[in-house]
Amino acid sequence: MVSRRELLAGGMFGLASTGGAAGREDDGAQEVDLRPVTAALEGIREELAYYTTGLAVSRQHITRIRELQKQRFRSHGRFPGWIDVGIDVWESVHDWHVRNQLSMVINRESPGRITILFFYTTLVGRADVEPGYIGMPYDER
Repeated sequence: MVSRRELLAGGMFGLASTGGAAGREDDGAQEVDLRPVTAALEGIREELAYYTTGLAVSRQHITRIRELQKQRFRSHGRFPGWIDVGIDVWESVHDWHVRNQLSMVINRESPGRITILFFYTTLVGRADVEPGYIGMPYDER
């Protein structure tokens, strides 16, 4: 065993030249099968990739909606009542609520429209617009 003082004074090169722990050969080394560990790490990597892939799209939509809310707040002194969105944006907001374990207020409006509350603004999911559409905020219908 190498003392802390020898390690700090000599560094790794000092250990190798003095025949310390780094310079010795292992006589009783056993081979360890690392395949289970590798498989477990690969599984973790796949799970993280699954969640981060969805987050990139969600983050883009959430950021744009927040920007619109901030603009409306600065210009009118309040958050907008509604913002029309496409189905991809609506699903991103839904997934954002699920990931952050927040409660959702979801309603059905007229045919082809669903709503979800997002920070004091109701997002209206519309079937007649492009999936990635985010409209301008408004207060009156």
